[in-house]
Amino acid sequence: MGSKTLTDVSCTVRQIRDKAIAVADGTMTERDGREVEKWFFLPLSQIEVDPAEYEVGDTVTVTLPEWLATEKELI
Repeated sequence: MGSKTLTDVSCTVRQIRDKAIAVADGTMTERDGREVEKWFFLPLSQIEVDPAEYEVGDTVTVTLPEWLATEKELI
């Protein structure tokens, strides 16, 4: 987890919380026997979002540490 390498991920904002956002990259997963969009919760303290002003439904670019992107299966 010590890598300081950053990576950019294009995704859609699905939920905004005080300390995290939920984003989706189009990946689907099975839940309760049906296909649903997979959400990834990312801590705001670990990421940068472009544009800085965003709302639910907006497409954004998230810059985050490569280890976090890997851990969350975004790359």
